[in-house]
Amino acid sequence: MPGLNIDLSVKYKQILKAFQTEIQTVAAIYEKNKLEPEILRNISPVAGRISWARQLYRRIETPMMAFNKMSNILKVCYFNISAYFVP
Repeated sequence: MPGLNIDLSVKYKQILKAFQTEIQTVAAIYEKNKLEPEILRNISPVAGRISWARQLYRRIETPMMAFNKMSNILKVCYFNISAYFVP
């Protein structure tokens, strides 16, 4: 069904655009707070920084894993994928 593929392709592109925005948000948070991240009160500074960095990674890890499982998203949008991830 060609019409259905076009509709799904548009949705996949929207999903990739939303993920790009999330990556940019995480990158901005990292750049802003990398020298003095917010850490919990009862944690050593080193452990707190590691925990902070892991939280940022987890924020983008789940969508990345979903994209790996659903490789058809990347196949359908392959020709435009660099436009979403190249700043």
